[in-house]
Amino acid sequence: MTEIEVGNAEVQAPPLSPKSDLCGIAYSRATCHQFYGAICRWLRGDRSRGATIGYVNPHVFNLAKKHEAVAAFLDKGDIVAVDGAGFALALWLLKGECQTRTVMTPLFDRVLETGDLPRVPAVLIGGTEDVARQGVVAMNRVSRNIQVVAFAHGYQALAEYHDFLRDHADADVVLVAMGTPRSEEFILDASPLFPGKLFWNIGGGTLQFHAGTLRRVPKIVSTLCLQWLWRMIFEPHLMPRYVIGLPVFARHLLKARRTDKMNGVCSK
Repeated sequence: MTEIEVGNAEVQAPPLSPKSDLCGIAYSRATCHQFYGAICRWLRGDRSRGATIGYVNPHVFNLAKKHEAVAAFLDKGDIVAVDGAGFALALWLLKGECQTRTVMTPLFDRVLETGDLPRVPAVLIGGTEDVARQGVVAMNRVSRNIQVVAFAHGYQALAEYHDFLRDHADADVVLVAMGTPRSEEFILDASPLFPGKLFWNIGGGTLQFHAGTLRRVPKIVSTLCLQWLWRMIFEPHLMPRYVIGLPVFARHLLKARRTDKMNGVCSK
């Protein structure tokens, strides 16, 4: 959660959405519409506190089990959308919880297309120089209110982005698209140093969709929860994420279930 200083004391501000966890890995219990409303309220508000947005799926879950920074980012995040059919299925099987999926790209697009937001300057970090440039042009074409005023490619040392953010201190929103675990590590590191900003891990795929360097997943494919198959076909380099990653995800869940007998961390 976000910490706010009050006098000499520190209190924790409530997240933008209710949180829970699956085997120690945090996620938000809300629908896409509720996430959308919370983000728009932040953008319309006085923005006196910062916020962070991310997502979790089986791939991110697996990396969170290995990278403390990823797990910490998910734990502290104001919104951690369940962006993966496998994760949603695990919640139903292990916790009896019917959690709807929130694919990050459509959520981001919906916010961009919202016409009654105040003018909000943003910056983008991620992708190659060309992909970032093309993505920014497309995003600014879609949104009249959230305007990306500068970008930096996603292959610098994380500390170098501090100077970039200082140079663009007027930007209220920081869009991050460097992939896991770099995006989570960067946001975890930078968000306390730059309070009052919205750090949003939109995902590397979202940036490439806007840049036109990656085919968008058809809505029917996403509705049928076959996005994993689409990505294996059109992004074959991601095949290990599913062929190897899904069995690893299942093994984590089975191990936790066997250890805790559904009365420990998995049944929270």
